[in-house]
Amino acid sequence: MKKRPLLDLVLLVLLLTELASFFVSSRVHEVLGVAFVVLVLVHLWWNAGFFRAFGRGRYPWRRLLGTAVVLAFVIDMVVLTVSGVATSHFLFPSIHLPRGVNWRSLHLGAAAVSAFLLFLHGALLGGRYVKGWKLRTAAGLVLVLAIGGVFGLPYLDRWQREVHVNRPMAVAGEKAALSGRTVVVYFSRVGNTDFPDDVDAVSGASLIWDRSRLPKGPGWKQARTAADLVGNAELLADMAADATDAERIFLQTVQKYPASYPETTEVAKDEFANTAFPALQPLRADEEASLQSADNVILVTPLWWGTLPRTVEGFVRSHDFAGKRIFPIITHGGTGASESASVLRDAAPDADLAPVLDVYSSDVPGARGQIAAYLKANGGAK
Repeated sequence: MKKRPLLDLVLLVLLLTELASFFVSSRVHEVLGVAFVVLVLVHLWWNAGFFRAFGRGRYPWRRLLGTAVVLAFVIDMVVLTVSGVATSHFLFPSIHLPRGVNWRSLHLGAAAVSAFLLFLHGALLGGRYVKGWKLRTAAGLVLVLAIGGVFGLPYLDRWQREVHVNRPMAVAGEKAALSGRTVVVYFSRVGNTDFPDDVDAVSGASLIWDRSRLPKGPGWKQARTAADLVGNAELLADMAADATDAERIFLQTVQKYPASYPETTEVAKDEFANTAFPALQPLRADEEASLQSADNVILVTPLWWGTLPRTVEGFVRSHDFAGKRIFPIITHGGTGASESASVLRDAAPDADLAPVLDVYSSDVPGARGQIAAYLKANGGAK
């Protein structure tokens, strides 16, 4: 096989592998991403004649469309690369880009666009290598793979892949001491829901199996019970507490939420429609004292309907955060920080609000280093 067709095939395989990133570790995903970008640069260098001929000669519709696809692909690769660096936890952790941008959504969107642009590019130029029904079959296969990668794989990642973690190993890591007294306040489905033992622990439902409490070997699935569940926000709170040696305060509702995730979303929707906030179990006296004396409050919560749960907002509004530094850590399913910062500013106008750290649900088990870096970067002088 000639070099250029082979390179095109490798690029396609790499792109589809990256779209299916939940099959590999985050570290492997980043390494393969760098390899993909490097090979794209090699591909562009091998085809430098295209750019030298840009603007010369006639532009029939096929050449015009092909040129537009290539230029769009180049722009998309820039966006994909920059957003990939911004969301890197392993290869480029010291590079900090503006936090106001939802880099993860931008990265996922750029990956989806690149899949379709690569399909169009291949369909337009595939006639150089194959003809007739072979070309149509290859183009159709690439289109199916692209659609499956863009829409199918993220769905499988969030709703079909069970998530499990060794909790002590995931929680332990680098320290990030903050000046003054620190407390971690968190809200999670686990602890506020009576789950059955056969519940699906998937990232989309904010549930994880704690493997450290289960027997080794293949029999662990039969031995697990609802007591072995850990919530996404709960695990992030553990990580933040370990990084700062802080006390944890769990926000527990009076009314339990349904075990079914869709039913929980409907309950949350009703909460947003009501003016009253959901009732919370009162904090213990020692927890109230710790909260009042704290200089730093690490607030860990999921996003519900693109904003803070009414439970969390009600808690913040009912307490005095004047002069305290709030570090919001948000877990989400793809929306980024969304409206969380503005809601917190309105709920605690006299607090010093740090930038929001948003953690995508599937990234929660490996977020320990990200949390330490965030606290270090934002824990300095106010």
